[in-house]
Amino acid sequence: MGQRAESIWRAYDIRGVYPREVNAEVFAALGRAFAEVTKAQTIAVGRDVRLSGPQLQQAMIDGLVRAGVNVVDLGVVPTEMIYFAAGEFDYDGAVIVSASHNPAEYNGAKFIGPQARPLDPGGDFARLKALAKANRFLDADSNGQVTKRDLTEAYIDKVLSLVDRTKLKPLKIVINPNFGAVCSTIKALAARLSPAIIGEIIGLNDQIDGSFPKGRPDPLRPETRPETIQLIRQTKPAFGAAWDADGDRVFFYDEDGQFIDGYYIVALLARYFLEKSPGSTVIYDQRAWWATDDLARESGGRASAAQVGHVFFKQALRSDRAPYGGELSGHHYFRDFYSCDSGLIPFLIIWQMVSEKGSLAELIRPLQEKYPISGELNFTVAEPLVTIGQLAKKYQQFSQDSFDGLTIFDAREWSVNIRASNNEPLLRLNVQATSQPLVEQKVQELTEAIQAIG
Repeated sequence: MGQRAESIWRAYDIRGVYPREVNAEVFAALGRAFAEVTKAQTIAVGRDVRLSGPQLQQAMIDGLVRAGVNVVDLGVVPTEMIYFAAGEFDYDGAVIVSASHNPAEYNGAKFIGPQARPLDPGGDFARLKALAKANRFLDADSNGQVTKRDLTEAYIDKVLSLVDRTKLKPLKIVINPNFGAVCSTIKALAARLSPAIIGEIIGLNDQIDGSFPKGRPDPLRPETRPETIQLIRQTKPAFGAAWDADGDRVFFYDEDGQFIDGYYIVALLARYFLEKSPGSTVIYDQRAWWATDDLARESGGRASAAQVGHVFFKQALRSDRAPYGGELSGHHYFRDFYSCDSGLIPFLIIWQMVSEKGSLAELIRPLQEKYPISGELNFTVAEPLVTIGQLAKKYQQFSQDSFDGLTIFDAREWSVNIRASNNEPLLRLNVQATSQPLVEQKVQELTEAIQAIG
């Protein structure tokens, strides 16, 4: 693989520009390394919709097969389908060829062990990296075999088992899969629900297109939202939902077209699961947590923090037997889905909530009023960790926490979290405070401080 591919290695997955950084040679080495790390007999391999996906998936499969591993080719699937494959069936692991929400010229890979367990960043993932970079392997005595398998129907069975279908009303819903893998699974879901349940699904960007003709497939970016907002205002649905390219993150709009920050969805789902499992623990990320923490205690449960990232959240859910955990970035994790994240399960739960309660805006508004936040703000700086260290010195008179990035707070008056992205060269800022004016004041103050240091 060589040193030229060093830039593809992220905290717990692989991403890079095709074909300069990720290509068939790199992915064949990754397949060989994954076989060595897992000592697997059978691995499931899927891909998202990117145009480079077929070549890179085939190279990954070739590497595994030459190592003597049998491969189950899942074809084009959302990322959560590989969690389902590894968690539900007797496979020794799974791989998704995907660069998630990155632009079309990127691709990458995420690796999962048996029982849908993520590879530990300092353990098996570090070994995989070392082996792939060395790229010195011996072929097995005999090649593995490749079979194709469509898990869509079994996967739809699984996600439907996690909601009460009898409470789903026939609502009008706007969906925007951003040309990604959810285009297929949302249609499969609709086909399984009776006409009395399905209502009207209004699709936007709901045909697979790996060139992503409207730009980066990331609903968290404000520039991607106007067309969804416009369609909601025109069609007046009960709510709207949008997914990223590989479908493992989902975001929501209320009936008026207002984009709902993931913070409030996490709090809403935390309360939902604590009402179903009183006394349980829910998992949040420390960028903003007051709403989740308060609702957990009011529901007779507790809330606990995990570091941002799917590896850390999955570990926390397994450790605490937590029924639910959520990140502000739109990742939602479920104990009954192998402690993994899903973009389809939250969609069904919000559909159920709106069916029962009547208005997503009314469910969210009390949280927005009581718990104002900045939303996540991103800054490009030369050395994110150096900037964080300087901010720690600047605010040393306030309480600080380094559990995940740097959290600076003044009791329950305000709290700011600054952390380096795990996947992009960015510094991320989140602010929560007791009032919107105070949020805006701290945002301006921190922005000026970051720019001065950077």
